[in-house]
Amino acid sequence: MEEDNSFNLVKTMHEKFGIDNRSGACRLKDEERTFRIAALQEELDEFKESTTLIDDYDALLDLIVFAMGTIERMGLPFAAGFEQVMICNMTKELGPNNKRGGFKADLRKPEGFKGPEDHLSAIINKNKTEKVGVMDALLGRKANSHTSPKSVIRNIAKTKNEKLTRKQIDMLVKVCAAATHQINKKG
Repeated sequence: MEEDNSFNLVKTMHEKFGIDNRSGACRLKDEERTFRIAALQEELDEFKESTTLIDDYDALLDLIVFAMGTIERMGLPFAAGFEQVMICNMTKELGPNNKRGGFKADLRKPEGFKGPEDHLSAIINKNKTEKVGVMDALLGRKANSHTSPKSVIRNIAKTKNEKLTRKQIDMLVKVCAAATHQINKKG
């Protein structure tokens, strides 16, 4: 499934600042996870405390940007996962959910509800396989290697007795990432 424009805009912003995920699906390290939780909570608090429609709108959009950015930083696709969550949500029923205060126009899980976890797991595994496989092929490394692309490129240069500058290494990593993105986009 092709990513939607909103997610691509967030990814482009991450690329601009050099913080995009280039290694595939992963959990965030504790420091970044803590930061992202704080950022999401800050935007939620801004919505909670807002007093105008404009402030409500801004806070919710910022919350979405941070949520999408977190998904991108984890190397996960947005559109495919969102679709699976929505498919499952459409099987819920209207009614109060006591976990959230019993608001009448809420959705609750009916008896026998099956969540999206199996589908999300398949999406993650497919994404891991595609990204690792393509990057490994481009960089000539063994599958499931946890070596960074920069380290692989440095090692390739050493074996060929070539010295690469940091700028050249960064450029090669970008070329490999761009090629991976194009191949994944077509696949």
